[in-house]
Amino acid sequence: MKSHKLKMLFSLVLVLGLIITVAECQRNESRAPFALVAKHAREKDFASEPSSGSVDADEAIDKPISAQISERKLIARISLTLEVEKIKDPVIKAEGIAKEFGGYVSDSRIYQEETSESATLVLMIPIQNLDRALAKLRELGKVRYEQKTTEDVTRQFIDSQARIKNLQREEEALARLLERSGKLADILEVERELARVRTEIDQIQGELRFLEHQTSYSTLTLNLSTKPLPPQYEAGSLKNSFIRAWRAFRATLHGLVVLAIYALFFVPLIIVLIAIIYFIIKLLKRLIRGKRAS
Repeated sequence: MKSHKLKMLFSLVLVLGLIITVAECQRNESRAPFALVAKHAREKDFASEPSSGSVDADEAIDKPISAQISERKLIARISLTLEVEKIKDPVIKAEGIAKEFGGYVSDSRIYQEETSESATLVLMIPIQNLDRALAKLRELGKVRYEQKTTEDVTRQFIDSQARIKNLQREEEALARLLERSGKLADILEVERELARVRTEIDQIQGELRFLEHQTSYSTLTLNLSTKPLPPQYEAGSLKNSFIRAWRAFRATLHGLVVLAIYALFFVPLIIVLIAIIYFIIKLLKRLIRGKRAS
């Protein structure tokens, strides 16, 4: 009888332990961290798709070189300096050339000086029309300086696109996780992570839009300047020289007269002042001698 009771008690303990274990497993499964779920989703996507930055070797060989170059993302900057006869007409024509080839004027400044004029224009020209626009701009004057620089941002462009794809996968995984029912703390944590991912996606997309604009339009800085004018001599310059000399003589004579008037006024005062000082010094000497004699 006693052995039967012990067996019943042992069986009851085993059943209770099994129930507690199953309940704990279910609770842990319902509270699985969102980071592990998102990580699993990302690893699954990475395993199923090739890397966005890799290129198949056969595809690269089959593509012509011109096609490979056209796929590169380049930022082109050109500086062109022209000497022109006048400023106004070339400025108007340069603005017209930019619009003709689908571009626009980003900045325009004109400077006026005594002997010359100059202007600086920043033109944004579509990259595919750059050579034709540049050829027309050279016709506006005499080329004094020209420089071309390019910056290859292909790697940056590809990396940004890959980051966006990865973040979008993470966003989808978090969105699926958010649809499941769970505790309020877990839901809030998933929402915070989802907001962070979406903010990062928006930021990278903004950088991509900026890069796309920079690579679609070339920046062309056009400097225009006129040749400095030589000194201009008027007709009858000899006569004008005599007139200027006479005016200078009169001005000098007027200055001397004014100086003489000041001298006539101040010289007597200076003489009187010197005489007073002289008599004071002479009187002091006599007093000193009288004291020594006594």
